[in-house]
Amino acid sequence: MKATDRMKPQFIFTIFICSCISVKAQKNCQTPKFQNGFALPEAVTYQDGAEVTYACIAGYKPVSQVWWGHIICTDGEWSPAPMCIDKKACLAPEVAHGQVRKSASKEWYDHETSVPIECDKGYKLSEKARPRLAKCTNGEWTVPACDRMEYVCGAPPEVEHATITQKAQSVFEDGDRVNYTCNKGYQLSKGDRSVDDETYCSSGTWKNVPKCSPRQQNQDARLASRAPRHQNQDTGLFSRAEDCGKPPEVSNSVYTVRGQSVTYECSHLYKLEGSVTIRCFGGEWMDPPVCKPPRHQNQDTGLFSRAEDCGKPPEVSNSVYTVRGQSVTYECSHLYKLEGSATIRCFGGEWMDPPICKRDPMHGP
Repeated sequence: MKATDRMKPQFIFTIFICSCISVKAQKNCQTPKFQNGFALPEAVTYQDGAEVTYACIAGYKPVSQVWWGHIICTDGEWSPAPMCIDKKACLAPEVAHGQVRKSASKEWYDHETSVPIECDKGYKLSEKARPRLAKCTNGEWTVPACDRMEYVCGAPPEVEHATITQKAQSVFEDGDRVNYTCNKGYQLSKGDRSVDDETYCSSGTWKNVPKCSPRQQNQDARLASRAPRHQNQDTGLFSRAEDCGKPPEVSNSVYTVRGQSVTYECSHLYKLEGSVTIRCFGGEWMDPPVCKPPRHQNQDTGLFSRAEDCGKPPEVSNSVYTVRGQSVTYECSHLYKLEGSATIRCFGGEWMDPPICKRDPMHGP
């Protein structure tokens, strides 16, 4: 027997195996089966990838934004599954700056169904909204409005030669913070805050916005050539003490030294105001931040208020309140109606005039 003859069976077997691996079975779909509707074109089976439209009989409608539905055969299954619902039912509502609360979220809702609405960050349910729930009636929604909250900020200012490290969003609440980072080849000008500091939203205005300027090419070499660094006894790190000396002490805080910068962190419940990180310039440290005293806990809500600013919020009979930073929001008890502004703020060490909760005459004397 020749050598080539002995090799033939092995060669044929190899080709057979490769052919089997390359073939992938495709599953067809059967006629769509669903109540109160019909699909076109009609067929017993449909090939994988086939596209079909469907409609519903009188008194019903598809689960779609139009009066007909569209489905595709995918590996033996129809996607999305065809469905006809009562014409009085509603699809999930569209809420400007809000959505249905996750626990109640569904694809569609029956007639006369009410669902709670959650507003997006920086928005709240309108005080004029009646009802406070979204309600489905005869296929249409009545939806409460989400109003933009007071003292929120829009997108942070654009800084030339810089980027922001957080996820992009268009609305920020009072007290929210963002971090800018200068692009390569740029740094903060002398006298500006450190690139590590945070920019924050305060009463609708962005504070502590940085500026980035071209980096001085010889600065790093000049700093590196200076005398040996001194070890920081608190952190174990080294700082060039001969440049600016020991970093400023800030009561109720700890700090970390990194080269020519110092980052402060306030003790638990203390609030830091000012630059988180300061730098050494021209032999002097920038102005350090301060750590304000702990906030006092609100016994009614369990939340904390900055008592050192305006003291305890005003008490309003027949109500409960929630403290958020420098603002307080009141909500009247059952059978009582709120008159005045539901939310007040702390200005110049004093609270704005609070609302009152009056007995609702609709519920009797």
